[in-house]
Amino acid sequence: MDVIVIDSEAYQKLLGQLQKTVKTAIRDVVQPPPEWLKPRQAMELLGVQSKTTLQNLRDKNEIIYTQYERSIRYSRQGILDFLERYSNRNM
Repeated sequence: MDVIVIDSEAYQKLLGQLQKTVKTAIRDVVQPPPEWLKPRQAMELLGVQSKTTLQNLRDKNEIIYTQYERSIRYSRQGILDFLERYSNRNM
């Protein structure tokens, strides 16, 4: 058995990161992510920073969305399907 020694500050940092990861995992199990995402959430999931890119994907019907008056929401599954369609595994 190996013994690893780390200083107190590094231990506290590691412990904080572990707690954050566990809380996120528990939150996702207890309260799954929403099916319909706000534009910022959709951009984050897609990995884009431009609202124009998001709008272009919407205009080309590449991703599923819904709109009521000025409120637009994007389908989480639609975005995941889009990413899967264009992943390098499918080329």
